[in-house]
Amino acid sequence: VFSLVVNKFVGVVTTSSVVTVNTALTLTNGKIQLSSFDLILPGAAAAISGEGPTKYIIAQSSGRLTQMFPAGSTKLFPVGTTGAYMPITIALTAGSTADNLSVRLRDTLYTFGESGAPLTNSVVGGLWVVSEGVIGGSNATITLQWPQTLELPGFNRNFSRLGAYTSSWEYGPADIPASGTNPYTVSRGGFTSLAAFAVTQLATLPVTWVSLTGKHIDGNNKLEWTTMQEQDNEYFEVQASANGRQFYHIGRTTAPVNPSSLNIYQFLHRNVGAPVTYYRIKQVDKNGYYTFSPIINIQTPGTVAGKTSLSPNPLATTATLTLGSKYQQQVQLQVLNVLGRVERTLTKTLLPGSNTITIDFTHEAPGIHYMEVRYANGTKETMKFIKL
Repeated sequence: VFSLVVNKFVGVVTTSSVVTVNTALTLTNGKIQLSSFDLILPGAAAAISGEGPTKYIIAQSSGRLTQMFPAGSTKLFPVGTTGAYMPITIALTAGSTADNLSVRLRDTLYTFGESGAPLTNSVVGGLWVVSEGVIGGSNATITLQWPQTLELPGFNRNFSRLGAYTSSWEYGPADIPASGTNPYTVSRGGFTSLAAFAVTQLATLPVTWVSLTGKHIDGNNKLEWTTMQEQDNEYFEVQASANGRQFYHIGRTTAPVNPSSLNIYQFLHRNVGAPVTYYRIKQVDKNGYYTFSPIINIQTPGTVAGKTSLSPNPLATTATLTLGSKYQQQVQLQVLNVLGRVERTLTKTLLPGSNTITIDFTHEAPGIHYMEVRYANGTKETMKFIKL
């Protein structure tokens, strides 16, 4: 056919024979499933348009998408599996041989490309298989794209490698941090033979986190963390936060020159006054890469400084609530009836030292009530009083 438009809102278009499109393939709606038959664009000027995450060519069987490449040209192969859009872009240098290049996909990556044991960690779950009509004469840059859902456990985009498999895996000279924000891409040039390509991870992360714990001791927060299998680790940066989202630097610990198999570190955050503080450890390696520990929080006990009282008790109309605090903080005051139902809620700010708050109880019914004080660190006090 000279041109082909796919506009299928429900289901997929499945090929039952080889399809040749001489001029233009337009993907308006829906997907084309190649099954065991090729889709060929034989003309140098033939183009594909309209592609996207919901409009692409499913090429995970033996059927291939084939396009004609003049030397110095770049073309996108808008391919994917039934569950994910995984396009590949191939760019040939000007000195390359004009050729027909074909692409198909596998939804699983194996130790030997398309055979062997499936790889289930530290890789992107897919394999791009590229073949040439004429073997040799190519000098190509390959760009692979994938969604986050295909990243298997342990995969770190900062350590991506664009690997190529012929008779063995070849991973290139250096890590390639992935670009984009879901979907992600990596690119690598200099391929003089085209084969199976994958996104994997060759580098070992500098540190394996074991634990991070903390406790409050005499006004200070003591942190302790454990790591193992350290490699090229430069230092640890200790970070704190009041809300668990925005963190700031509070200290640094240098990694040992000769780490052991299990390493224990400690850090003391002195004179902590906040009711709760969040912590994480940023580990930085010698190449500038970094990882974060899990986040923990430490609550500061003893938010009340001095005796808490409500006077007079029993009371007629008003009473004075006396509260002590070691630092400025907000507290929530709730008046409860004898059944424990909240009658009203007040929010007050305490200053360091003793605080007195006058409360009007005119509208409370006579009888037994409770005053509950909730502090910023989650602790609470409850006092019983009688309204006359």
